[in-house]
Amino acid sequence: MNIKEFLMRRIYLYFVLVTLITVAIMFMGIIFDGERTFGYDSLASPLIFAAFSIMPTFVMYSSKELSIKQVIVRKLIQFVMIEGIVIAIACLSPVIDSNNIGILMLLSLIVLVIYILVNAAMWLQNYMLAKKLTEEIIQYQENIQP
Repeated sequence: MNIKEFLMRRIYLYFVLVTLITVAIMFMGIIFDGERTFGYDSLASPLIFAAFSIMPTFVMYSSKELSIKQVIVRKLIQFVMIEGIVIAIACLSPVIDSNNIGILMLLSLIVLVIYILVNAAMWLQNYMLAKKLTEEIIQYQENIQP
C-alpha cells in the first residue's frame, strides 16, 4: 500500500471513529450523568478523541506486506497506545471523574468495543473491494478469451 492510499484510509477511519465516539459519549453520559448539559465546546471532544486515536494507527504502515505475526503485534501495540491516549485525555478532562474506577473501566471497555467495530468496518471495506476487484478480473478474463 502506498502512502496516499494509507492516508486516505486514515481519513475514512477518522470519520468512522468520530461517529462511534459520539455514540459512546452519549451512552456514557446517559449512564453516569444524564442530567448534565454541555456547551457547544463539548461537541469538539469526539473530534479530539478521534484525532488522537488516529496517531497510533501509523504503526500499521509498511511499504512491504506484513506477516500475520507482525500484523498481530502491531495491532496489539496500536490498541495499547489508543487505550493509553484515551485514558490520559479522559483523566485530564475536568468533566470525567478519574477517581471513579467504574468510569475508567467502562471507558476502557468502550475503547475496546470501538476498536473492534472499527477493525470490522475496515475489514468489511477491504472485503467488498477485494470481491469487486475479483469480479472485475474474472469478467475481464472472460472477455479476452476466445
